[in-house]
Parts: sequence; structure tokens; C-alpha cells
Amino acid sequence: MNSLLGSLKKIAFKSLKRIVKDKNQRLLGKDSILLVLDMQEKIINPIANKNLIIFNIKKIIDTCKILKYNVYVTEQYPEKLGKTIEFDTRYNLFSKRSFSCYKSSQLISEFRMKNIKKVMLCGVETHICILQSCLDLIDAGFEIHLLTDAIGSRNNIDHEMALIRMQEEGVKISTVEATIFQMCETSENVHFKEISGIVKRKLKFIE
Repeated sequence: MNSLLGSLKKIAFKSLKRIVKDKNQRLLGKDSILLVLDMQEKIINPIANKNLIIFNIKKIIDTCKILKYNVYVTEQYPEKLGKTIEFDTRYNLFSKRSFSCYKSSQLISEFRMKNIKKVMLCGVETHICILQSCLDLIDAGFEIHLLTDAIGSRNNIDHEMALIRMQEEGVKISTVEATIFQMCETSENVHFKEISGIVKRKLKFIE
């Protein structure tokens, strides 16, 4: 973990000048959505820290619900791998066969039609569908905010190497809590008290 953090810090330092040049790239607004990839029971069962990932995804989804950010969900081959686990909210659902969500023409058409430019991304697996989706979305001009404590793989080495690769390619690395406060923007937000309650939730059991 220390080696991963060291590598990410070096990459972040190299990227600092590029980020500072465009302040708007650090802000989330109405051109932003949450995209949750492939949180199906058969896929997530072998994932490391799966309970923490589910817990954090529910936190960001509940925040989106309060602040009226649209939520999009993909399912990988649902006929074989089953449906998305329960998140107790309405969302836009798209099925896919390709690992990259960018290959879902209906999903990308929706993004283009609604002028979506920034994507908060979470789900599984980091080194497969998350990685390939990020690379394709970056190439297509989307800005990606990757919620690193809401993604995972079966093997930590795959997860860690994919994180390094994605940040090198221009993905913005963040966490659920940091993103929630970025979305809220100020303690004067009328929903701040409710959102603070979401942030303060504690996970009782981590597998």
C-alpha cells in the first residue's frame, strides 16, 4: 500500500500544473453524473473489501439523490451474471457485453444528448471494466473522477496497477467523502446537515 501511495503521489505531482491550468476541472456541477459499473452479486462476491465498496457506493448514491445528480448503472451480461444489488434509488440502467462501458452506444448517446462532461465513476472490477471504461471515456473527451474507495478487484496487485495506469492516463483520483464535500461545496448548502449524516455513517462489519 505504501508503494502504491508513493507512486500515486509522484504521478499527482507531475499532473499538478495541468490541473491548475483549468480550475473548472476540479469542480463538479450539473454536467456531472455518477456512473456505477457492474455491481452484480456474482461479480462482487469474490472482490476484496466488497462490503466497504458497497457501503461507500451507497453513500455517494444517497448524496446524488439529495443533490439531484443523475445516477447511471451498467450491468455486465446480466442474463448470466444477474442483476445489480439493491441500492434503494432510481437510476438509469444499461446492459453491456463489452468490458468498457463506452461500447454501450445507448449509454454514450445519453451522455452526449444531456451534455454530460464529468463522470464520477465507481464499481468493479478496477483492472477490467473500470480501467477500460476510463481509458475510452478519457479518449472521448470526458473528465473522470474515480472514487478509489468505491472500486475493487479480486486481487490487490491488479487493483493497484490499474490505479497507477489510470492516473497516468489523466483520470482524477478521489474518494467518496472528498467527492461528497466537493458536490456539497459549502456548509451553507441547505442539504448540508443531511449530507453530513451520510458522511458520518459507520460500517459495522468489513469483510
